[in-house]
Amino acid sequence: MRTRPRDNARRPACIPPMTRAFLLPAILLLSAVPALALPPPCNSGRVWEDTNADGRMDTGEKGLAGIKLSDGVELVVTDERGNYTLPVVDGRTTFLIKPATHDLPARRDGTPDFWAHVQREPGPRLKFGGIPAQVPMCRNFGLLPKKRVPAGPLEVLVFADPQVKSSVDVDYYARDIVEPLVGNHGAQLGITLGDVVDDDLALYPEMIRTTTALGVPWIHVAGNHDLDLDAPSDEDSLRTYRRHFGPDSFAWEEAQLVFVALDNVVYRPGAKPAYIGGLREDQFGFLRAYLPTVPKDRLLVLAMHIPLFDEPSGAETFRSADRQRLFDLLRDFPHVLVLSGHAHTQRHWYHDASSGWSGNKPLHEYSVGAASGAYWSGVKDEAGIPAATMADGTPNGYARLRVGDRGEYSITWDAARDPDGSGIGCTCPKCCDRARIPPGARTPTCTWAMWRHGSSTASTVATGSR
Repeated sequence: MRTRPRDNARRPACIPPMTRAFLLPAILLLSAVPALALPPPCNSGRVWEDTNADGRMDTGEKGLAGIKLSDGVELVVTDERGNYTLPVVDGRTTFLIKPATHDLPARRDGTPDFWAHVQREPGPRLKFGGIPAQVPMCRNFGLLPKKRVPAGPLEVLVFADPQVKSSVDVDYYARDIVEPLVGNHGAQLGITLGDVVDDDLALYPEMIRTTTALGVPWIHVAGNHDLDLDAPSDEDSLRTYRRHFGPDSFAWEEAQLVFVALDNVVYRPGAKPAYIGGLREDQFGFLRAYLPTVPKDRLLVLAMHIPLFDEPSGAETFRSADRQRLFDLLRDFPHVLVLSGHAHTQRHWYHDASSGWSGNKPLHEYSVGAASGAYWSGVKDEAGIPAATMADGTPNGYARLRVGDRGEYSITWDAARDPDGSGIGCTCPKCCDRARIPPGARTPTCTWAMWRHGSSTASTVATGSR
Protein backbone atom coordinates (compact mmCIF):
# COMPACT_ATOMS: atom_id res chain seq x y z
CA MET A 1 0.00 0.00 0.00
CA ARG A 2 1.30 3.43 -0.91
CA THR A 3 1.91 5.79 1.96
CA ARG A 4 0.72 9.32 1.46
CA PRO A 5 3.55 11.81 2.01
CA ARG A 6 3.28 14.13 4.91
CA ASP A 7 2.15 17.66 4.11
CA ASN A 8 5.40 19.27 5.25
CA ALA A 9 7.37 17.01 2.88
CA ARG A 10 5.51 18.22 -0.18
CA ARG A 11 4.73 21.86 0.69
CA PRO A 12 7.24 24.58 1.62
CA ALA A 13 7.03 25.84 5.16
CA CYS A 14 5.13 29.08 5.51
CA ILE A 15 7.02 32.19 6.62
CA PRO A 16 4.90 34.45 8.75
CA PRO A 17 4.14 37.84 7.13
CA MET A 18 5.88 39.77 9.92
CA THR A 19 9.08 37.70 9.44
CA ARG A 20 8.99 38.27 5.67
CA ALA A 21 8.77 42.01 6.25
CA PHE A 22 12.11 41.98 8.11
CA LEU A 23 13.84 39.23 6.10
CA LEU A 24 13.50 40.69 2.61
CA PRO A 25 15.33 43.99 3.35
CA ALA A 26 18.03 42.04 5.20
CA ILE A 27 18.61 39.80 2.18
CA LEU A 28 18.79 42.80 -0.12
CA LEU A 29 21.25 44.54 2.20
CA LEU A 30 23.55 41.52 2.44
CA SER A 31 23.55 41.07 -1.33
CA ALA A 32 24.70 44.68 -1.71
CA VAL A 33 27.59 44.48 0.79
CA PRO A 34 30.28 43.18 -1.63
CA ALA A 35 29.59 45.97 -4.10
CA LEU A 36 29.58 48.60 -1.34
CA ALA A 37 32.84 47.19 0.10
CA LEU A 38 34.81 47.75 -3.12
CA PRO A 39 36.45 51.19 -3.24
CA PRO A 40 36.40 53.10 -6.52
CA PRO A 41 39.54 52.71 -8.65
CA CYS A 42 42.18 55.30 -7.81
CA ASN A 43 45.33 56.50 -9.54
CA SER A 44 46.33 59.37 -7.30
CA GLY A 45 48.24 59.88 -4.09
CA ARG A 46 50.92 61.87 -2.37
CA VAL A 47 54.71 62.08 -2.55
CA TRP A 48 56.46 62.92 0.71
CA GLU A 49 59.93 62.92 2.27
CA ASP A 50 60.15 59.84 4.48
CA THR A 51 62.84 61.20 6.78
CA ASN A 52 62.92 58.16 9.08
CA ALA A 53 62.50 55.62 6.24
CA ASP A 54 59.64 53.77 7.94
CA GLY A 55 57.34 53.75 4.91
CA ARG A 56 54.66 55.85 6.64
CA MET A 57 53.92 59.55 6.44
CA ASP A 58 54.44 60.59 10.05
CA THR A 59 53.62 63.85 11.79
CA GLY A 60 56.10 66.45 10.68
CA GLU A 61 56.96 64.75 7.38
CA LYS A 62 55.98 67.02 4.51
CA GLY A 63 54.75 66.49 1.00
CA LEU A 64 57.17 67.21 -1.83
CA ALA A 65 56.20 69.65 -4.56
CA GLY A 66 57.44 69.51 -8.15
CA ILE A 67 57.96 65.73 -8.34
CA LYS A 68 57.20 64.28 -11.77
CA LEU A 69 55.06 61.17 -12.26
CA SER A 70 53.73 59.47 -15.36
CA ASP A 71 51.75 56.51 -16.61
CA GLY A 72 53.86 56.27 -19.75
CA VAL A 73 51.60 58.70 -21.61
CA GLU A 74 50.56 61.53 -19.29
CA LEU A 75 53.11 63.51 -17.28
CA VAL A 76 52.06 65.32 -14.09
CA VAL A 77 53.83 67.25 -11.33
CA THR A 78 52.95 67.17 -7.64
CA ASP A 79 51.35 70.27 -6.13
CA GLU A 80 52.62 72.21 -3.12
CA ARG A 81 51.37 69.47 -0.76
CA GLY A 82 52.85 66.63 -2.79
CA ASN A 83 49.54 65.49 -4.29
CA TYR A 84 49.19 64.07 -7.80
CA THR A 85 46.42 62.61 -9.95
CA LEU A 86 46.67 60.50 -13.10
CA PRO A 87 43.81 59.02 -15.14
CA VAL A 88 42.70 55.47 -14.39
CA VAL A 89 43.52 53.68 -17.64
CA ASP A 90 43.55 49.90 -17.52
CA GLY A 91 46.86 48.29 -18.44
CA ARG A 92 49.12 51.24 -17.69
CA THR A 93 51.80 51.46 -15.01
CA THR A 94 52.11 54.57 -12.85
CA PHE A 95 55.70 55.52 -12.05
CA LEU A 96 57.54 58.25 -10.23
CA ILE A 97 60.52 59.85 -11.95
CA LYS A 98 63.21 59.70 -9.28
CA PRO A 99 64.48 63.24 -8.70
CA ALA A 100 68.17 63.96 -8.30
CA THR A 101 67.48 65.36 -4.84
CA HIS A 102 66.26 62.12 -3.25
CA ASP A 103 66.74 58.36 -3.13
CA LEU A 104 64.12 55.64 -3.43
CA PRO A 105 63.27 52.94 -0.91
CA ALA A 106 63.44 49.31 -1.99
CA ARG A 107 60.57 46.92 -2.55
CA ARG A 108 60.47 43.60 -0.75
CA ASP A 109 62.52 41.98 -3.51
CA GLY A 110 65.20 44.69 -3.36
CA THR A 111 64.28 46.54 -6.56
CA PRO A 112 63.56 50.30 -6.42
CA ASP A 113 60.02 51.15 -5.28
CA PHE A 114 58.73 53.73 -7.76
CA TRP A 115 55.79 52.17 -9.61
CA ALA A 116 52.30 50.63 -9.37
CA HIS A 117 50.15 48.85 -11.96
CA VAL A 118 46.64 49.83 -13.00
CA GLN A 119 45.03 46.51 -13.96
CA ARG A 120 41.33 46.16 -13.16
CA GLU A 121 40.47 43.59 -15.83
CA PRO A 122 42.35 40.32 -16.41
CA GLY A 123 44.72 40.42 -19.33
CA PRO A 124 45.34 37.54 -21.75
CA ARG A 125 46.21 34.16 -20.25
CA LEU A 126 49.99 33.84 -20.38
CA LYS A 127 52.32 30.98 -19.53
CA PHE A 128 54.27 33.06 -17.01
CA GLY A 129 51.28 34.83 -15.51
CA GLY A 130 51.40 38.43 -16.72
CA ILE A 131 49.97 41.08 -14.39
CA PRO A 132 47.23 39.94 -11.98
CA ALA A 133 44.00 41.96 -11.95
CA GLN A 134 43.11 43.97 -8.86
CA VAL A 135 41.26 47.17 -8.01
CA PRO A 136 43.73 50.06 -8.44
CA MET A 137 44.32 51.69 -5.07
CA CYS A 138 45.60 55.17 -4.29
CA ARG A 139 49.41 55.06 -4.18
CA ASN A 140 51.66 57.24 -2.03
CA PHE A 141 55.41 57.41 -2.63
CA GLY A 142 57.88 58.09 0.16
CA LEU A 143 61.25 59.45 -0.98
CA LEU A 144 64.37 59.17 1.16
CA PRO A 145 66.80 62.00 1.89
CA LYS A 146 69.75 61.77 -0.47
CA LYS A 147 72.70 59.84 0.92
CA ARG A 148 76.06 61.49 0.90
CA VAL A 149 78.27 60.15 -1.87
CA PRO A 150 82.03 60.50 -2.32
CA ALA A 151 83.17 63.53 -4.29
CA GLY A 152 83.87 62.83 -7.94
CA PRO A 153 82.00 61.40 -10.90
CA LEU A 154 78.88 59.28 -10.65
CA GLU A 155 79.73 55.65 -11.35
CA VAL A 156 77.22 53.26 -12.92
CA LEU A 157 77.59 49.52 -13.46
CA VAL A 158 76.23 48.56 -16.89
CA PHE A 159 75.28 44.95 -17.61
CA ALA A 160 73.90 43.72 -20.92
CA ASP A 161 72.39 40.36 -21.79
CA PRO A 162 72.88 38.15 -18.74
CA GLN A 163 70.51 35.90 -20.73
CA VAL A 164 70.25 32.96 -18.34
CA LYS A 165 68.24 29.96 -19.54
CA SER A 166 68.43 27.84 -16.37
CA SER A 167 69.41 27.94 -12.71
CA VAL A 168 72.82 26.65 -13.83
CA ASP A 169 73.30 29.85 -15.84
CA VAL A 170 72.09 31.94 -12.89
CA ASP A 171 74.89 30.33 -10.88
CA TYR A 172 77.43 31.23 -13.60
CA TYR A 173 76.14 34.82 -13.57
CA ALA A 174 76.34 34.97 -9.78
CA ARG A 175 79.87 33.59 -9.50
CA ASP A 176 81.35 35.15 -12.63
CA ILE A 177 79.82 38.64 -12.63
CA VAL A 178 78.10 39.51 -9.35
CA GLU A 179 80.03 37.93 -6.49
CA PRO A 180 83.44 39.45 -7.39
CA LEU A 181 81.75 42.87 -7.27
CA VAL A 182 79.86 42.57 -3.98
CA GLY A 183 81.26 45.17 -1.58
CA ASN A 184 83.97 46.01 -4.07
CA HIS A 185 82.57 48.14 -6.90
CA GLY A 186 82.19 51.76 -5.72
CA ALA A 187 79.17 52.37 -7.97
CA GLN A 188 76.07 54.31 -6.96
CA LEU A 189 73.70 52.83 -9.55
CA GLY A 190 73.34 49.84 -11.86
CA ILE A 191 71.41 49.01 -15.01
CA THR A 192 70.78 45.89 -17.11
CA LEU A 193 70.19 46.52 -20.83
CA GLY A 194 67.75 43.71 -21.54
CA ASP A 195 67.67 39.96 -22.00
CA VAL A 196 67.70 39.42 -18.27
CA VAL A 197 66.74 35.83 -19.06
CA ASP A 198 66.63 33.64 -22.16
CA ASP A 199 62.84 33.21 -22.60
CA ASP A 200 62.30 31.45 -19.24
CA LEU A 201 60.60 34.26 -17.34
CA ALA A 202 60.22 32.06 -14.25
CA LEU A 203 63.90 32.85 -13.57
CA TYR A 204 63.22 36.54 -12.85
CA PRO A 205 63.03 36.14 -9.05
CA GLU A 206 66.38 34.32 -8.99
CA MET A 207 67.98 37.01 -11.13
CA ILE A 208 66.57 39.78 -8.95
CA ARG A 209 67.90 38.13 -5.78
CA THR A 210 71.31 37.71 -7.37
CA THR A 211 71.64 41.21 -8.81
CA THR A 212 70.30 43.11 -5.81
CA ALA A 213 73.09 41.55 -3.72
CA LEU A 214 75.25 44.30 -5.24
CA GLY A 215 73.62 46.71 -2.81
CA VAL A 216 72.89 49.61 -5.19
CA PRO A 217 69.63 50.68 -6.85
CA TRP A 218 69.28 48.59 -9.99
CA ILE A 219 67.07 49.42 -12.96
CA HIS A 220 66.24 47.27 -15.97
CA VAL A 221 65.45 47.55 -19.65
CA ALA A 222 63.51 44.85 -21.50
CA GLY A 223 65.01 42.71 -24.28
CA ASN A 224 63.62 40.38 -26.91
CA HIS A 225 64.23 37.36 -24.66
CA ASP A 226 62.17 38.98 -21.90
CA LEU A 227 58.93 38.73 -23.88
CA ASP A 228 55.79 36.74 -23.15
CA LEU A 229 56.09 34.81 -26.39
CA ASP A 230 52.49 33.59 -26.13
CA ALA A 231 51.16 37.15 -25.98
CA PRO A 232 48.72 38.01 -28.77
CA SER A 233 50.23 41.45 -29.42
CA ASP A 234 53.16 43.74 -28.74
CA GLU A 235 50.99 45.61 -26.23
CA ASP A 236 50.73 42.47 -24.07
CA SER A 237 54.22 41.08 -24.67
CA LEU A 238 55.90 42.47 -21.52
CA ARG A 239 53.21 41.80 -18.93
CA THR A 240 55.29 39.28 -16.95
CA TYR A 241 58.39 41.45 -17.23
CA ARG A 242 56.40 44.44 -15.95
CA ARG A 243 55.02 42.43 -13.02
CA HIS A 244 58.59 42.04 -11.77
CA PHE A 245 60.35 45.21 -12.93
CA GLY A 246 57.63 47.83 -13.39
CA PRO A 247 57.27 50.17 -16.38
CA ASP A 248 58.95 49.17 -19.63
CA SER A 249 59.86 52.81 -20.33
CA PHE A 250 60.64 55.45 -17.69
CA ALA A 251 63.09 58.13 -16.56
CA TRP A 252 65.51 58.34 -13.63
CA GLU A 253 67.37 61.48 -12.60
CA GLU A 254 70.71 61.98 -10.89
CA ALA A 255 72.69 65.19 -10.42
CA GLN A 256 75.11 64.23 -13.21
CA LEU A 257 72.85 62.37 -15.63
CA VAL A 258 69.33 61.52 -16.66
CA PHE A 259 68.48 57.98 -17.73
CA VAL A 260 65.61 57.47 -20.16
CA ALA A 261 64.96 53.74 -20.40
CA LEU A 262 63.03 52.60 -23.47
CA ASP A 263 61.54 49.28 -24.48
CA ASN A 264 62.52 49.25 -28.14
CA VAL A 265 61.56 45.66 -28.99
CA VAL A 266 58.45 45.64 -31.19
CA TYR A 267 56.93 42.17 -30.98
CA ARG A 268 55.22 40.86 -34.14
CA PRO A 269 53.56 37.51 -33.37
CA GLY A 270 53.40 35.28 -36.43
CA ALA A 271 55.75 37.46 -38.51
CA LYS A 272 59.33 36.72 -39.55
CA PRO A 273 61.35 38.01 -37.87
CA ALA A 274 59.07 38.03 -34.83
CA TYR A 275 60.41 41.37 -33.62
CA ILE A 276 62.11 44.52 -34.87
CA GLY A 277 63.65 47.52 -33.19
CA GLY A 278 61.33 50.50 -32.87
CA LEU A 279 59.25 52.66 -30.55
CA ARG A 280 55.51 52.92 -29.83
CA GLU A 281 53.38 56.02 -30.23
CA ASP A 282 52.83 56.29 -26.46
CA GLN A 283 56.60 56.35 -25.93
CA PHE A 284 56.95 59.29 -28.30
CA GLY A 285 54.18 61.02 -26.35
CA PHE A 286 56.07 60.50 -23.10
CA LEU A 287 59.32 61.77 -24.64
CA ARG A 288 57.63 64.88 -26.02
CA ALA A 289 56.24 65.64 -22.57
CA TYR A 290 59.31 64.75 -20.51
CA LEU A 291 62.38 65.84 -22.51
CA PRO A 292 61.64 69.59 -22.23
CA THR A 293 62.01 69.21 -18.43
CA VAL A 294 65.53 67.72 -18.66
CA PRO A 295 68.42 70.11 -17.81
CA LYS A 296 70.75 70.39 -20.79
CA ASP A 297 73.90 70.61 -18.69
CA ARG A 298 73.51 66.96 -17.66
CA LEU A 299 74.38 63.87 -19.67
CA LEU A 300 71.21 62.45 -21.21
CA VAL A 301 71.56 58.65 -21.46
CA LEU A 302 69.12 56.64 -23.53
CA ALA A 303 69.16 53.01 -22.39
CA MET A 304 67.69 50.35 -24.67
CA HIS A 305 68.24 46.82 -25.87
CA ILE A 306 68.33 46.79 -29.68
CA PRO A 307 70.96 49.12 -31.21
CA LEU A 308 69.74 52.12 -33.17
CA PHE A 309 72.15 51.40 -36.02
CA ASP A 310 71.46 48.77 -38.67
CA GLU A 311 73.79 45.90 -39.39
CA PRO A 312 76.28 46.21 -42.29
CA SER A 313 74.16 43.75 -44.29
CA GLY A 314 71.74 46.60 -44.88
CA ALA A 315 68.75 44.84 -43.32
CA GLU A 316 66.59 47.20 -41.28
CA THR A 317 66.91 46.03 -37.67
CA PHE A 318 65.56 49.30 -36.23
CA ARG A 319 62.71 51.12 -37.94
CA SER A 320 64.30 54.09 -39.67
CA ALA A 321 61.23 56.32 -39.30
CA ASP A 322 61.25 55.76 -35.51
CA ARG A 323 64.97 56.47 -35.33
CA GLN A 324 64.50 59.75 -37.18
CA ARG A 325 61.65 60.85 -34.90
CA LEU A 326 63.80 60.06 -31.87
CA PHE A 327 66.79 61.95 -33.28
CA ASP A 328 64.60 64.98 -33.96
CA LEU A 329 63.58 65.04 -30.29
CA LEU A 330 67.21 64.77 -29.13
CA ARG A 331 68.77 67.19 -31.60
CA ASP A 332 69.10 70.18 -29.26
CA PHE A 333 70.68 68.27 -26.35
CA PRO A 334 74.45 68.86 -26.25
CA HIS A 335 75.34 65.80 -24.14
CA VAL A 336 73.72 62.56 -25.29
CA LEU A 337 74.86 58.95 -24.99
CA VAL A 338 73.03 55.84 -26.20
CA LEU A 339 73.61 52.51 -24.45
CA SER A 340 72.36 49.34 -26.14
CA GLY A 341 73.05 45.61 -25.99
CA HIS A 342 71.66 42.65 -27.93
CA ALA A 343 74.60 41.85 -30.20
CA HIS A 344 76.85 39.89 -27.79
CA THR A 345 79.79 41.87 -29.19
CA GLN A 346 81.09 45.37 -28.48
CA ARG A 347 80.72 48.25 -30.88
CA HIS A 348 81.07 52.03 -30.80
CA TRP A 349 78.89 53.79 -33.36
CA TYR A 350 78.86 57.51 -34.06
CA HIS A 351 75.61 58.63 -35.67
CA ASP A 352 75.86 61.53 -38.11
CA ALA A 353 73.89 62.93 -41.03
CA SER A 354 74.10 59.61 -42.86
CA SER A 355 71.83 58.03 -40.24
CA GLY A 356 69.66 61.13 -39.74
CA TRP A 357 71.43 62.72 -36.78
CA SER A 358 71.74 66.53 -36.94
CA GLY A 359 73.10 67.44 -33.50
CA ASN A 360 76.12 69.68 -32.97
CA LYS A 361 78.44 66.66 -32.75
CA PRO A 362 78.16 62.96 -33.65
CA LEU A 363 75.87 60.95 -31.37
CA HIS A 364 77.83 58.22 -29.61
CA GLU A 365 76.15 54.84 -29.21
CA TYR A 366 77.95 52.14 -27.24
CA SER A 367 76.63 48.65 -27.87
CA VAL A 368 77.70 46.95 -24.66
CA GLY A 369 79.16 43.46 -24.62
CA ALA A 370 77.24 40.66 -22.94
CA ALA A 371 77.56 39.51 -19.35
CA SER A 372 76.80 36.05 -20.72
CA GLY A 373 79.38 36.50 -23.49
CA ALA A 374 78.78 33.70 -25.96
CA TYR A 375 75.62 32.60 -24.13
CA TRP A 376 77.48 30.92 -21.23
CA SER A 377 79.20 28.51 -23.62
CA GLY A 378 82.78 27.37 -24.13
CA VAL A 379 85.50 25.53 -22.24
CA LYS A 380 85.04 25.65 -18.47
CA ASP A 381 87.77 26.81 -16.14
CA GLU A 382 88.83 25.19 -12.86
CA ALA A 383 85.80 26.79 -11.16
CA GLY A 384 83.46 25.24 -13.70
CA ILE A 385 82.56 28.55 -15.40
CA PRO A 386 82.45 28.60 -19.23
CA ALA A 387 84.90 30.85 -21.10
CA ALA A 388 81.95 32.58 -22.84
CA THR A 389 84.27 34.58 -25.13
CA MET A 390 82.28 36.70 -27.56
CA ALA A 391 82.51 36.46 -31.34
CA ASP A 392 84.70 39.59 -31.53
CA GLY A 393 87.25 38.09 -29.11
CA THR A 394 86.09 40.15 -26.14
CA PRO A 395 85.75 38.26 -22.85
CA ASN A 396 82.38 38.41 -21.18
CA GLY A 397 82.00 41.02 -18.46
CA TYR A 398 80.38 44.40 -17.85
CA ALA A 399 80.96 48.12 -18.39
CA ARG A 400 81.46 51.02 -16.02
CA LEU A 401 80.08 54.43 -16.90
CA ARG A 402 81.61 57.41 -15.07
CA VAL A 403 79.84 60.75 -15.45
CA GLY A 404 81.09 64.18 -14.40
CA ASP A 405 79.05 67.24 -13.52
CA ARG A 406 79.37 68.96 -16.93
CA GLY A 407 78.13 66.18 -19.18
CA GLU A 408 81.52 64.53 -19.66
CA TYR A 409 81.81 60.75 -19.32
CA SER A 410 84.11 57.78 -19.75
CA ILE A 411 83.44 54.09 -20.18
CA THR A 412 85.60 51.09 -19.42
CA TRP A 413 85.04 47.38 -20.00
CA ASP A 414 85.75 45.06 -17.07
CA ALA A 415 86.39 41.52 -18.20
CA ALA A 416 85.12 38.76 -15.98
CA ARG A 417 87.87 36.76 -14.31
CA ASP A 418 90.55 39.32 -15.14
CA PRO A 419 92.78 38.64 -12.11
CA ASP A 420 95.10 41.66 -12.39
CA GLY A 421 92.59 44.09 -13.91
CA SER A 422 94.99 44.86 -16.75
CA GLY A 423 92.34 44.65 -19.45
CA ILE A 424 94.80 42.78 -21.67
CA GLY A 425 94.07 39.24 -22.80
CA CYS A 426 94.80 36.66 -25.45
CA THR A 427 92.08 34.83 -27.33
CA CYS A 428 92.97 31.91 -29.58
CA PRO A 429 90.74 30.43 -32.29
CA LYS A 430 88.56 27.57 -31.06
CA CYS A 431 89.71 28.25 -27.48
CA CYS A 432 93.06 26.54 -28.06
CA ASP A 433 95.39 25.95 -25.15
CA ARG A 434 99.02 26.28 -26.25
CA ALA A 435 100.05 23.58 -23.80
CA ARG A 436 97.81 21.11 -25.64
CA ILE A 437 99.12 21.87 -29.15
CA PRO A 438 100.76 18.69 -30.57
CA PRO A 439 104.54 18.93 -31.26
CA GLY A 440 105.25 20.32 -34.73
CA ALA A 441 101.76 21.71 -35.17
CA ARG A 442 101.29 25.30 -36.31
CA THR A 443 100.94 27.72 -33.40
CA PRO A 444 97.57 29.48 -33.69
CA THR A 445 97.33 33.24 -34.01
CA CYS A 446 96.11 34.98 -30.89
CA THR A 447 94.03 38.11 -30.83
CA TRP A 448 94.52 40.54 -27.98
CA ALA A 449 92.60 43.59 -26.94
CA MET A 450 93.29 46.44 -24.54
CA TRP A 451 90.68 48.72 -23.02
CA ARG A 452 91.65 52.03 -21.52
CA HIS A 453 89.80 55.08 -20.27
CA GLY A 454 88.47 57.72 -22.62
CA SER A 455 87.64 61.27 -21.63
CA SER A 456 84.42 62.41 -23.28
CA THR A 457 83.97 59.30 -25.40
CA ALA A 458 84.04 55.60 -24.74
CA SER A 459 87.12 53.61 -23.91
CA THR A 460 89.57 53.11 -26.73
CA VAL A 461 89.89 49.58 -27.99
CA ALA A 462 93.19 48.50 -29.57
CA THR A 463 93.61 45.14 -31.29
CA GLY A 464 96.50 43.21 -32.74
CA SER A 465 97.93 39.72 -33.13
CA ARG A 466 100.95 37.75 -32.19
